[in-house]
Parts: sequence; C-alpha cells; structure tokens
Amino acid sequence: MSELTINDADFANLRGQTVVVTGSSSGIGLETAKLLLDVGAFVVAGDVNPVPIEHQNIAFHKTNITLWEDLLGLFELAESKHGKVDHVFANAGVAPKTLFVEDEVDENGKPVPPNLSVVDVNLKGTIYTVTMGLHFIKKQKKGSIVVTASASSFQRFGCTDYGVAKHGVLGLIRGLHLNLRVLNPSIRINGIAPNWTETRIATQAGTEKIGAKMQGPDVPARSAALLMADETKKGLLLFSVHGRHIEIEEALLLKSVNEGLIREYLPEEEFAFDKLADVYISRLPKKWS
Repeated sequence: MSELTINDADFANLRGQTVVVTGSSSGIGLETAKLLLDVGAFVVAGDVNPVPIEHQNIAFHKTNITLWEDLLGLFELAESKHGKVDHVFANAGVAPKTLFVEDEVDENGKPVPPNLSVVDVNLKGTIYTVTMGLHFIKKQKKGSIVVTASASSFQRFGCTDYGVAKHGVLGLIRGLHLNLRVLNPSIRINGIAPNWTETRIATQAGTEKIGAKMQGPDVPARSAALLMADETKKGLLLFSVHGRHIEIEEALLLKSVNEGLIREYLPEEEFAFDKLADVYISRLPKKWS
C-alpha cells in the first residue's frame, strides 16, 4: 500500500475540462463539484435534487441514475454546452435499506422478494452511468471515469444490500480496467473508497453512536479530483480514512497473486485473466477504432 499526499497543484490540468458529476447535490459529489469549479473546470451536475451552487461554469440536469433517458439527457447537456465530456464522476448512491434476513411474508404467509432498490441505484445505476460515460468519452478517445466505491467494497459490512452493491462496484472497476487498457489505454477508470464520511448517508451523530471516526466529504473529493487529473492513474482504488489517502488496489491484487491461492494452487492463472480480456475483446464489433 502507498499513501499519497494530494496538493492543490495536482489539479491544475483540470482547468477547462468538462466533468459530469452524479449525486452532486450533497456530500462527496457536492464537494467534488465545488473543487472542480475552483480549479476552473466545467461541471455538469446530475441529481434528483437541485445543486446548491450558483456559478457560471455549472449546469444542472435533474437525473435519476436508474433511468437511462435521464442519464442520456445529462450527458447530452454536457456535450451541447461544452462539445465534449472529459471526465465522469459516477458518485450517486443511497443509504442501506435491508439486511436480507428480514424474512418478510405476505398476507398468506408466503415469502416476498427482498427490497433491491439500493442495489438498483448503487450498482445498476452506477453501471448505467459508467456505460453512458464511455460512449461520450470515447468520441475524443481520451478521458477518465472515477467511481465512488466504499470501504465496504473490500471488507465485511453488516448493511448487506449496500455492501453487495459496493462489492459489485469494485468488480466493475476491475473488469473495465482490464478491457480499457486493451481497447484504449487513454481512457482510464479508477475508484475512490471512502471510510466513514459525513454525507446524507452517514452522519456525525450516527457514527459517534458506534464509535467510528468521521471525516469530511472534502477528503474523498480530493482523491476523486486527483484520479481525474493524473493521467498515470489507471485501475486504482484510493481509500480515504481520517483525512489520509491510501492506494490499496495494487496491494490487494499483488497479495492475492503473490501470497494467496493463485500463486500456490493456480499458477497458470496469474496472467490468464489478462489473456481472457484479449479474447473477449477480439469478438467485439470494431466500434473503438
């Protein structure tokens, strides 16, 4: 693992670039939008609630990320105003709702399906946002996507629906990184993994009750902006905790390869996944050339 120091100068090349930000009316999305505006970027903000910012370089489109047409309208607004999309911050998400142990039944005593609304927003909606973002970014064949994962993406977390969705988000980042480095290495995907962060989902009062230490949303916002600005950052996951920024994805993967089951029992698979990406990509229509 490596700890990063993030300086304001690291954001300089975001000036004049167009960034689509979802979940931008509060929390991490709002702080990221403010930071981007401060460094001279153009922000196109999507959320179900209005963004509480007045600035000449921000535009807002009411967006439910589970609705494809809403997302299309958001990205078309960015393209119509600025002619391109340079970066996408797929950040929108909702709070946990179910543990999948409720065992609810209907009036006849028969089990009813679990509530998957959190998975729909936090995973399906994120996949929609990323897929839409790739369509627009690849028009200039260069740019980046940053996805809000979570500390719960790589550790046990009792809020089951939220943890399931955020584990899926990490899988999305990992899978797309492999494919993009073959299709177009100039299009990057990275993720941020905030620990307890003050947002509408996690509040100071709530975390104090369980003895957790909270950080402000400006901390993960800086990690998101760095991943957009630094063209060397590819396939990474920046864990933000107590105001610190730690890159953990390379450490997790190297440990699994060098010390875990792959090296001990399946040595041939150390490079097999890279080759598999090549095989599947070779079957795709030639839309990326």
